[in-house]
Amino acid sequence: MKKRYKKKNKPVFLKRNILFISISWFLFFLSIFLIMTFHPFYQLDEIIVSEGSLIDSSSVRGEVIKKEYGSLVNVSTYDLKRNLKDQFPGMESLHVKKNFPRDLIIGIEEREKKALWCLGREDDYSDCFEIDSKGILFQNVDPNDDFEEVLLIEYHHPVNANLGDRALPQKKTDFIFFVEEKLKEDLEKYSNMAIIPHSRSLFMEIKDPQFRIKFDFEDSPEDQIERLTILMEEKIDNLENISYIDLRYGNQVFYK
Repeated sequence: MKKRYKKKNKPVFLKRNILFISISWFLFFLSIFLIMTFHPFYQLDEIIVSEGSLIDSSSVRGEVIKKEYGSLVNVSTYDLKRNLKDQFPGMESLHVKKNFPRDLIIGIEEREKKALWCLGREDDYSDCFEIDSKGILFQNVDPNDDFEEVLLIEYHHPVNANLGDRALPQKKTDFIFFVEEKLKEDLEKYSNMAIIPHSRSLFMEIKDPQFRIKFDFEDSPEDQIERLTILMEEKIDNLENISYIDLRYGNQVFYK
């Protein structure tokens, strides 16, 4: 026959001690939090922003001050990063560090111009932007400026473009910059190239000498550049006599 054992209850004084200790720890941490939140010693005092050529550091400080964080404890680095990147599209990345007790350090890496992206046609652009290697619009440019010695992407379709938007899908952006680099490396130091992207085709206007190269977005850019290189080496002696080269039909290359 099994023996039954009666479970012993913990002494009342032990239960009270555990409760007292728990409340004490809670009050201790609450006191620490309140001190760091409201005590003048922990109030946000200095905002240190790295200097750059594109983004004004004083504007970044002003944006932080508008949030009225008060204490450094109240600063959410995640929310601050998201807000600043929304306000300043020229930021490639940024690092926010709390330097207790009262300093906030913001390090900024700016986007680098890779090309210009203009809406409309030559001599009648409605808007122009600087874009980086990811195709992000990050800086307005006067459409009447001289765009020589820079890659120009003309977009002929009507679109509502804003800073921070992506000019083209990443795949097409990578295609464009790959082709542009290869043309400069392997063929000739062309100046003032204009690129006209369409839904499937890519037209590259070479201004000096003046002719057009037609690419297919859906085909391999490496293969098309290889076919172009072979054509230039074996068939074409003088580019001034060429009006276009069409690479959009597989292994067949047409030129005139």
